[in-house]
Amino acid sequence: MFTIIITLLLPLVSLGIWRQYVLKNNGSTGKTVTGSKGAYVLRYATCLMIMLFVPWVLLSLTGNDDNTILRKLVESREYAVKVLSLEICIMLAYTICELFVEEAKAGKHEKIHSVMTKIAGSKGWNIVYRYIGPVVVLAFSVLVICLNFSMMSDRVLWGDEAFSANTAHKSVGGILQVLYYWDNHPPLYYYWLKLFGTLFGYKVPVFHLASLVPFVIGIVLALTVIRKHFGMLSAAFFMMISGLGQACLEYNLEVRMYALAFLCVMGCFYCSYRVIADGSRKTWAGMVLWALAAAYSHYYALVAVGIMMFSTGVAVWIKYRGKTWIKGVLAIVAFFIGYAPWLYFFYAGLKNVSRGWWMTEILGLDQSLEIVMGGRRMNAIVFPLLLVFLLITILADSSVFTVGEAGRVCLHKPSVKKWSDKTYAMAVGACTILGTLAFAYLLSIVMAPMLAQRYLYPLSAVAIMMLVIGSSHLLEQVAELENRSWKGLGLLVRLLLVLLLLVMFGMGIQNYRECYDSYEQQKVETDKTLDLIGTPEEDVQMVSNGVKHLGWTVLYYYYPDNEIVNGNYNQAESDRFWYFTPEAMGDDSFAELQQKGYQVTDYGQMQLAQYPFYLYYIEAVQPAPFAKSR
Repeated sequence: MFTIIITLLLPLVSLGIWRQYVLKNNGSTGKTVTGSKGAYVLRYATCLMIMLFVPWVLLSLTGNDDNTILRKLVESREYAVKVLSLEICIMLAYTICELFVEEAKAGKHEKIHSVMTKIAGSKGWNIVYRYIGPVVVLAFSVLVICLNFSMMSDRVLWGDEAFSANTAHKSVGGILQVLYYWDNHPPLYYYWLKLFGTLFGYKVPVFHLASLVPFVIGIVLALTVIRKHFGMLSAAFFMMISGLGQACLEYNLEVRMYALAFLCVMGCFYCSYRVIADGSRKTWAGMVLWALAAAYSHYYALVAVGIMMFSTGVAVWIKYRGKTWIKGVLAIVAFFIGYAPWLYFFYAGLKNVSRGWWMTEILGLDQSLEIVMGGRRMNAIVFPLLLVFLLITILADSSVFTVGEAGRVCLHKPSVKKWSDKTYAMAVGACTILGTLAFAYLLSIVMAPMLAQRYLYPLSAVAIMMLVIGSSHLLEQVAELENRSWKGLGLLVRLLLVLLLLVMFGMGIQNYRECYDSYEQQKVETDKTLDLIGTPEEDVQMVSNGVKHLGWTVLYYYYPDNEIVNGNYNQAESDRFWYFTPEAMGDDSFAELQQKGYQVTDYGQMQLAQYPFYLYYIEAVQPAPFAKSR
């Protein structure tokens, strides 16, 4: 509480220093102070946001544990002092910048102002902005695709990935049977995976390719339609996070439906913006198609696009004064009709979940926000930056304050009458994220914990697109201010955004190195185990003694012709079997098996995917009793 109070008071100190400077400066020139209430409120809010944003980023980047900043503030007085010291430094730096701006207005820094204006209007800047910038962004898009592609060639599948691969081998009807009895996900991804398997072969790299293709489609959309409507610099934010975010690097290749759902939610949100912009039947139809694709990919994507369609309908109704409401109603009806064939399976899956679910704890809100904002590291920038963009966009378009010709700020009553298309889109995105999170936690409280962190990954498409739209709208507002009196402001803001992109690129490279090292380690260990076992004869059993996911899906994928047994070595029904156990066998177990006529070969600790175990080959020695007679 003490930290919060001090944080709220510090901007008042900055405001007081600024006011005293203005009074002194105007008194020496014989002028009166013309600051309005709006100017004071705006300066206070700006200082507060900067004080919160910068320390959040710095402390998140330098943190070395899994505790959140808020938790450490509550638990550690020393940490609170550290945060306050950092906030004081930020406040002083902001105050110095304010005084610098006031001197610039007074003409004391005319040379600097002139240089900024010349740079913004120079041929060199025009060449960089129009030609070099797009080439750099294009080269970066190729780079992120190549980096993701470099992790594709392996034989590694963890439990859920193996389930996807096993399901893809089934027939069209067989896939539906598996989903009805064993899985709780919609079918689109499994048919998408089967398509790739049929075309290119049922191999692990092909399965990875099925997830990589939606990511590549997203990059292409960023270079085309997103760049066209929001600008190249804003589109770079999408490519940066979707290509190098920690969560994105993982799910761009994972043999699950998350990359496909991400693309569909992204397409739906883009169409939402287009619906708000023109309200045409074409854009409504596009939104319905993307929404159906998302709904048939993942259930949390279903919730997200459902809230998005409703929010878009409300936004269109407000903007057009209810004139186009019939299109929204028809779109929602079309969506329900398109999803109706799956409702029976949805109900069956809900019943299965109610009877028993593997999750026991509700996911923490900090973990949910982390993956929505792109995963570790980048969320430290994305989350506060998104809040800043959202506040600036809504406050500016709500006419809460206006900036006059002389730079004077005036405060007004908020209104939605002047909201731009991008402001409505930002509001729809915020409603989608908050609504989906509220639904997930309410469901987990009422029924059972049903929120794994990865389930929210498709929602990150909304957060990233909001960042794109918010940055684009900010540049438009800056351009308007620049046309009035603040020359060179556009150049400064663009340089700051480029700096943020460079910082995020550094984080992204760190994410890639960690992800690549993890993939490489699992690849080496998996290849070692698979090469050791080779292709066993059909009468050789695979016995898994409680190694997570191994006897459920993984061994079924790698050894489809062999019988899989879940239990200890006493459950084996063959004279020859491979034994996977989480703990090493003791001397008593060796003695028991030798007494029964078995020879045990100990291969020590091995690994498949992310699952370590101790591996043994157990074989009956003649004359020895058959295992099935035990």
